[in-house]
Amino acid sequence: GACGNITALSVSAPSAQQCQAGTPSTAVVSSSGSTWEWTCRGANTGTTSNTCTSPRGLEVKYQVNGGHGKFRTADDTADITSPVVVAHGTSTAFMLRPDSGYGQDQLSISCPTIPAGGTDTSSLSSVNGVHTTTPITRTCTVTASFAPSVAGACGSAHTVPSLTAPASQLCAAGGTPSVTSSASAWQWTCPGQFAGASAN
Repeated sequence: GACGNITALSVSAPSAQQCQAGTPSTAVVSSSGSTWEWTCRGANTGTTSNTCTSPRGLEVKYQVNGGHGKFRTADDTADITSPVVVAHGTSTAFMLRPDSGYGQDQLSISCPTIPAGGTDTSSLSSVNGVHTTTPITRTCTVTASFAPSVAGACGSAHTVPSLTAPASQLCAAGGTPSVTSSASAWQWTCPGQFAGASAN
């Protein structure tokens, strides 16, 4: 028997071209999880090949809840078509592109097929708008949602004299501010949300 030459990633066990000669055994996942393995049985007392392998792929599915945005490749040159097949044990990266007037809300990854009693330790890291997964060892789903942009707006505490730092009615819209002091005034910024502009 002689092994075939399969170089393409495969999510399922290969079913063609496993052997240049001989009959393939049933392909199984290797102990590392990174390859499919089988042997090619020789015919007419011919010897059986050494272990044959091909690279194993896993699906990463991308979904947007509620619309108003999409996934882009890490270099921001193309939309991502789900699912994407990646080599077992490798990371994959992407960007998000909200529609006009929207910003990123939630972003998560889930890799639910885990051993009994195990824990899903998958996570995402983000640098300069590029989001990267931990190494993919199971089928995973990345989920994003987008929300309307909210511009920050000062609340009624703005311009009201106070001996102590104001603690309420700081912002009419936007995120939670931190109050600082200058020589003559209390100051804070009402941060915009979901890519909205901030108000000083």
